[in-house]
Amino acid sequence: DKIKVDFTVPSTQLNGLTVGAEIQASSGLLDGEIFTGRLTAMDSRIDPTTRSMLLRAEIDNQSGELIPGMLMQIVVKGASREVLAVPEESITQKQEKHFLTLVGSSNKAKLRRVEIGLRRDGLVEIRKGLEVGERVIVRGMGMVRPGSPVSIKKTWTSIDDRSSAIAQAR
Repeated sequence: DKIKVDFTVPSTQLNGLTVGAEIQASSGLLDGEIFTGRLTAMDSRIDPTTRSMLLRAEIDNQSGELIPGMLMQIVVKGASREVLAVPEESITQKQEKHFLTLVGSSNKAKLRRVEIGLRRDGLVEIRKGLEVGERVIVRGMGMVRPGSPVSIKKTWTSIDDRSSAIAQAR
């Protein structure tokens, strides 16, 4: 009635994963049909070679469509969380430190050190150093120095606007 699926997850993606989390599985052999199940076990350590952890899930297989040894694509539905994120291109790195160039209330540039988190799909999580509503220069950071005036050519109202926006600083 159930089938066990063993798979690995990179250690960078383990935050918030717990036994009992929902998973979705699909196989190219079954025309994109989605099977749901639950995470039932997590290994006790991270593999030092691959930097990943072995997980096990159980999927309902009363229909008998899933066959042992079948290749599956697994999506683990982890706990959702809200984070501040900026496009990767807005981050300036100096040695091991990360900085954002912000536009202050008087339209002057200022450099601020930030602590970054996870990266995904061209976005970087900002854990410390940025508040909601602050304006970040995304393009043209190399053209401004702290304290110099900034002329805003395009403002993004959401992160999805980045594909069509061109921001320039002077």
